[in-house]
Amino acid sequence: MERFKGGISKVLTSSHLRNREELEATLERYRRLYNGQIPWKNRGARTPVEVFNAHYESNPDRFLRKPHKPTSQDSYEKAPILLASN
Repeated sequence: MERFKGGISKVLTSSHLRNREELEATLERYRRLYNGQIPWKNRGARTPVEVFNAHYESNPDRFLRKPHKPTSQDSYEKAPILLASN
């Protein structure tokens, strides 16, 4: 959790967000990036999504329903994270 907080803190301090919608979009893009693209050293260089999916595959009886498979990062909206201008 500390890594997530540190990363999002850097994104927010370097971003120029004009309204709530831009903030929400930026937070959602970072959440998807963090969960689906950034591997964790202590989890065998796997992303949180990969760890979760592996847990489901080995223990499906522990889940009430099958989790949805997230779409690939390439299919997400390609809007850039807004960075503050110098």
